[in-house]
Amino acid sequence: MPYELAPDASQEGENLFDFIPREQIEHSMNQLNELGKDLGIHFHNKNKKFNTRRAHLAGYYAKDQGLYDKFSKRVFEAYFVEGINVAKVDVLSKIAEEVGLDAAEMNRLVDSGSYTERLMADFTIADRNAVNVVPTFMVGEDTRFEGIVPYKDFKKIFENL
Repeated sequence: MPYELAPDASQEGENLFDFIPREQIEHSMNQLNELGKDLGIHFHNKNKKFNTRRAHLAGYYAKDQGLYDKFSKRVFEAYFVEGINVAKVDVLSKIAEEVGLDAAEMNRLVDSGSYTERLMADFTIADRNAVNVVPTFMVGEDTRFEGIVPYKDFKKIFENL
């Protein structure tokens, strides 16, 4: 389910170095790149944070059309790999079209507020469960783990449930 780490981020994007020490970000990016290496993912966006609300709202449209996995993967790549501002309508429209969605219909529904209630309901669930780290995985009532976990460790957690 969606979660906004920085709901107050401007539509233009902000420099992470203004909020988090450069060394901490670089350390995190090195860890991410090490984990992403086997998957062919290299994180190039090291210092920008963008407002993701519109992308989350558009994700509901993609989900309703059965294309959420393709859409969310492409938004992830745009944000983290390419460093593209996913708050921009034209960026999300292009991504929508790339994965086979009707961008005009998506934007009409997002702009009309059709998905806002669903997003707020998901945020309420996250808040109720004290989610403040992305990713957070919850399985049932008793199993919870947060942050980036190497795949082999992730798999082990599930095998031991």
